[in-house]
Amino acid sequence: MKLLESFVGFFALIATVLNPTHGVTKVCEGPYPEMTCTIDQLNPSTSNLTFLRQLSSGAWLIKLTNLEASTLDQRLLKYIVKPVERMEIIDARTLQRILLPASFTIERLIIIKTSLSRIQIQENETIVSLIIMSSNLWKLPPSFRNLRNVTFIKIQLSYIQYLNLDLLQWCQRLEALDLKYNKIRTVTSSLGGPGRRKLSALFLSHNQLKMLNLEVLPPLGWFSLLDLSHNVLEGLVGRFVSEELSSLLLPNNHLTALDFCQWQPIPSLTSMSFESNNLTRTPNCMHHFPSLTYVSFAGNKITTLHVDVFATLHNLTLLDYSSNQISLIVFRQQQHPPRLAELILKDNQIDCKHLQPVVPFCTLDIDFQTNSPTTNEYVRWLDIKSSMLSIMPPSLANLKNLTTIKIQRSYIKHLNLDLLQAYDNLDELDLSHNKIITITSSPHAVQRHSLSVLTLNYNKLKILNLETLPPLGWFEFLFITHNALELVVGRFASNKLRGIYLMDNRLKALDFCQWQPIPSLAELTVRSNYLIRVPHCMHNLPNLRVVNFINNSFTEIDLDPFAAIDKLSALHLSYNRISKIILHEDRFPKALRELILTNNKVECSNPPDILFCPLDIELQTNAPDGIGKRHNIRAQLNITLE
Repeated sequence: MKLLESFVGFFALIATVLNPTHGVTKVCEGPYPEMTCTIDQLNPSTSNLTFLRQLSSGAWLIKLTNLEASTLDQRLLKYIVKPVERMEIIDARTLQRILLPASFTIERLIIIKTSLSRIQIQENETIVSLIIMSSNLWKLPPSFRNLRNVTFIKIQLSYIQYLNLDLLQWCQRLEALDLKYNKIRTVTSSLGGPGRRKLSALFLSHNQLKMLNLEVLPPLGWFSLLDLSHNVLEGLVGRFVSEELSSLLLPNNHLTALDFCQWQPIPSLTSMSFESNNLTRTPNCMHHFPSLTYVSFAGNKITTLHVDVFATLHNLTLLDYSSNQISLIVFRQQQHPPRLAELILKDNQIDCKHLQPVVPFCTLDIDFQTNSPTTNEYVRWLDIKSSMLSIMPPSLANLKNLTTIKIQRSYIKHLNLDLLQAYDNLDELDLSHNKIITITSSPHAVQRHSLSVLTLNYNKLKILNLETLPPLGWFEFLFITHNALELVVGRFASNKLRGIYLMDNRLKALDFCQWQPIPSLAELTVRSNYLIRVPHCMHNLPNLRVVNFINNSFTEIDLDPFAAIDKLSALHLSYNRISKIILHEDRFPKALRELILTNNKVECSNPPDILFCPLDIELQTNAPDGIGKRHNIRAQLNITLE
């Protein structure tokens, strides 16, 4: 019987949808009784509204679009009842006034794109979420105090000019208040003392706040997240207490100075952001926030960074000082945040016009100060991008436990590989995008076995004398791409190298005959150079698996030089001028599977009856059973021409 009643109700609902009243469009979607019903262009003055009660019986969401009314009140709302949980009013451009009766039972009310300037709410215990966006409201309606159980209020893109935090006392269950994109200039409160409960978030970004006296605004400390970004704040003054604040956001304001010495310690605070202000120094009394893990001062006007101001922050892992004007960083060994893992200094632009033309550019000076012979145990990662550094700071040697050094897009001109002697745990050294012209090293240096990657891409190296640079063989991977290399000369040895990458240079020849055999080397890439022949003594690299000579100037290839390389599986020779390849079946790399010859452009004078220059692949055999071996090579080798 109940099943039959459900079907009867469902078909009655469909009939209602299909019979519009006075131009009203009604569409319901989804399964009964959890339908979403949209009613467009409803005019309460001219329509029979009883159909709303019928819709409400099978819907959880009622959406009114293009409502044709200046006032919304009991006359319409009495028909929208449970089980409807959510009501949306969208694009009601004529709607100016809403009166919510005490009988209103909807839990979530959303009002978007209206001319609403007044909302009156009678005592209500049902509404838990109220969202109003793009309205003409200029103040928080006093009747909000009647929302006994509301947990979330959002009023955005309106004209609110004033916030009285006594609202928190009226709405005892409120957890989050979002007033972004308004015109708020003042915040007041008569409330005092610590919060009676934890509130999750207060969003006041994109307003017109200029000054906050925190001493008269204790409720700001009741929230876990406080977002004051994108205002015109020039100052935060007064004593401040909080037991709940975990994240403070102050980006994009006009702050020139901050001082936290009047604040009580806030152990709950873990992140702070002061990006894009006008700060010239780090605020005083940062030790009042002992649990901080992240702090950002990016986009300010700070010129000097003293890391010791963060010394007592034992949980601090990341400091962001990018896009400032920093020319000096001071580390004091005994006053260093023990867990600091990353210090971001990219895009620090220094104004030093007063030094020119004596000094052609400004440098970043990193001063590590120590009062004892003990080594620093904390800093492990150094990443500097877009700086004015012209030399590797000598004081970096005091950071004994560094595992990664990256100084990129700067002005380093010289690399002394003796710096490796300072580190027992260094894994990666990346000096790409600098101006390095020379590399030096002292003889008899002690090999460092932790080294993995050396990256010198995009520099100005022209000649490498490997005989004077044994530390290059201590790395597993050596990247020297996009330089101006014309020569690589001298004896060389390595028991560790696995990959050598020399792309985009000016090499015309290579010779490995002075190299000691390097069994560890698996990949050699010399793409985009000017090589005209295979380097001599390839057999000194016996375990190569991949060789890349793409985009050079080869005209003929004899595979004999690769004969002793038993593990070679791929030989890349595309984009050359190769017209002939010679394969000796008894001197053929036995694991070679891929010979790639695409886009080889051959220059030749063709007879009139030959349309193109052919590629001659010559297989030479001296053995009586050569035919069988030839077939084996053909079965083994895949030659790609197109």
